[in-house]
Formats: sequence, C-alpha cells, structure tokens
Amino acid sequence: MHPIAQGAYAPRRTRPIWLQIYDRLLHACETGALSPGQRLPGEISLARTFDVSRVTLRRALRRLQQEGHLQARKGAGVYVRQPLTRWQVDDSGQQLPARTADARAMETRTLSLAKGPPDAATAEHLEIAPDAKVWHLTRLRLHKGVPIYLSDKFFPADIFDRFDAAYAPAQSVQDVFAAHGQADWQRTETRISGAFATAETAAALELSPSTPLIAVEAYNTARNGRRIELTQGIWPLTGVELVFQRS
Repeated sequence: MHPIAQGAYAPRRTRPIWLQIYDRLLHACETGALSPGQRLPGEISLARTFDVSRVTLRRALRRLQQEGHLQARKGAGVYVRQPLTRWQVDDSGQQLPARTADARAMETRTLSLAKGPPDAATAEHLEIAPDAKVWHLTRLRLHKGVPIYLSDKFFPADIFDRFDAAYAPAQSVQDVFAAHGQADWQRTETRISGAFATAETAAALELSPSTPLIAVEAYNTARNGRRIELTQGIWPLTGVELVFQRS
C-alpha cells in the first residue's frame, strides 16, 4: 500500500485531499496494483499510510464503495471488487452463468420461504385478489462466496398449494413448477431499471448503502396466460454483466 500512498499531495485548492486519495486507489484498482479480491488494511492503518485523518480517508473509501470498485463486507473488512460476473439470459428469461467455471463457483441460498397475504402491489402484479395468498421466496446468489444477486419471488398459493414440499429437496423452483403441472411456462415480460442500495439490500449484498444497482422485475406465465411468478431482483451495477442472447 505504501507505493500507492507515497508522494506529495497537490494543493487542496487544486483538488481536495480525499479526492486525491480516491484517484490513487482507483488507479491502483484499474491497473492491478490492488488485485481483485485483495483485502485492504484497516481504516486506522490506511489513514496513517496516507497521512490523513480517518474522516478524510473514509470519504475516499465511501466513494469507491458506492461506485463498486471496493466492497465492504460486514465484519470482514474492505476488499477490491472481483471482476464482472458474466450472465447469459436466454429466450425464456433464465439467468445462467455464461461460463462453466462460473457455474461451479455459484451458490444459491434460500433466505426465507413463507405463505401469506400479498401487499397491494404484489396482488396487482400477479393479477390476484387482495385477500388471496402467495408464497414469498427470498434467495441470495453468491459467486465465489461474494453475494451478487438478491431476489424476492412471489407465487399464487392457489396454484402452488404444495410449494414448500416440492421446493425443499433441491431448493428448485423448476421442481415446484413441474410438481404442479406448470412445466410449460414462459417468460412474458422483463423490466430492467436502475436503483440504489437501501440499508437492508446493502447488508444482504455486502455493499455500502446507496451503491448503484440493476433492478429486474419479471413475470412468468402459464400456458393459459395466467401469471404464476413475479420476480423482483437486484444486482450490483459494477458486479455483473447481463448478456441477452437467443438460445
């Protein structure tokens, strides 16, 4: 870290010191002087190395985290962000790792699964009555141990009355569809927009609050035209590359 920090700062009137630290760290991330996945020294040590206060250093780190160059992991420290994870999205809307190596490095964690009443927006999205029941599934996907995708999925409970039992063995939504005679589904709409990480989503994705995100809202539909799944997912903007290809 000392080679990155060494050298006199330009006058403050030219560029604030915290931005000069930001410049040096950004250049180190882009040139490989700081390697992807590398853990940075602690805040106190870094402040001493750059000969600045912790407040000044923290401003530089916060901007790099918000832009996705650095990642703060709760209880573990600050790391240089891994390279983009490339995902291929096929005609059905399925999101699959674009390389076999990525597939082997992927992990999916089920955070929660519960049945209950939908909120008004979910009922409208699924085109069901406000007093109907839905299954709500929250999952987190990780690449090489780093969270990259957080999703909330909603399914009409009158169609998937045995969702929990069908999902439990392999943690597979496709198994649930097959068990309820809905294997012949199709993706009918996908909307992509930008967002910023809230305190809750930042904690789940191990990001700093206000980090830019890619937000996805998608619908899967049964053969008869009824919506059977609503997915609302978020990706770190600088963490993934989505590639849409015809299968």
